[in-house]
Amino acid sequence: RKKREEYAQKEIEKSFEMKPVAFRDLKVLKQGNRHNQREFLFTEAYDVDGLVKKAGPNYLLDIGLFIGGQLQVKNEQRNRKYNIHMPYARSFSHIIRLQIPEGFTVEGTEALNRSVQNETGSFTSKAAVENGKLVIHVSKIYNRSFEPAANWGKMLEFIDAAYDFSQLKILLKKQ
Repeated sequence: RKKREEYAQKEIEKSFEMKPVAFRDLKVLKQGNRHNQREFLFTEAYDVDGLVKKAGPNYLLDIGLFIGGQLQVKNEQRNRKYNIHMPYARSFSHIIRLQIPEGFTVEGTEALNRSVQNETGSFTSKAAVENGKLVIHVSKIYNRSFEPAANWGKMLEFIDAAYDFSQLKILLKKQ
């Protein structure tokens, strides 16, 4: 258990590029190691600093960072001659639930809704305010472990959408 928590802390540091202030909980819900249970599903709770910035009476929240760091493809990497080999097809799913503080409203949620899908993969995000919480469902899927170089442009569509999402902020506005 101690090793698992140490590993989780290192993963948080790598994903958010910041050290967790406090690690509170890690629960493995599904181990994903059986033919009839392929999902690896877990929840974790931790505190980090630096995701919220004061802006007058309001707060600016780096909501996109909640899905962890995303691949940024630089201009010099946009042309590809070689086929794409990945270890395996994979999918990532996040559900973010943010309690909206009493006396505040959320602005900027419309930018959190996006969908890019093609035969190489997809990135989708849907946000809504429900019962005083901002709820965001995010999914990124790589359909196959191999893509021909000709499909690189299609992969860039959803990879860029995921990176763009990771840069988004929302405003918690004082009423």
